[in-house]
Amino acid sequence: MSEDNEAILQAIQAGFAHTERQFTDLIASNSRLENKVDNIGSRLANLEAELMVKPDRKPGSATGLIWISDDFDEPPEEFKEYME
Repeated sequence: MSEDNEAILQAIQAGFAHTERQFTDLIASNSRLENKVDNIGSRLANLEAELMVKPDRKPGSATGLIWISDDFDEPPEEFKEYME
């Protein structure tokens, strides 16, 4: 094998080795990313569960805040002529 061919072969092998290292790093990064996504998903599920908890209701807690006018059942003045 000529020196030129041997140099080309070594360059190709070095390129393959570099690509293999990059691929291994990419897989490791992907695995770490998946773990982070799973962790975020779990935290979101926990937060959603906390938000879904309804507070205890207390009967009478709105006493005095809501009132109904004494003439609530009376028709409005604007409709009186239609009701005659």
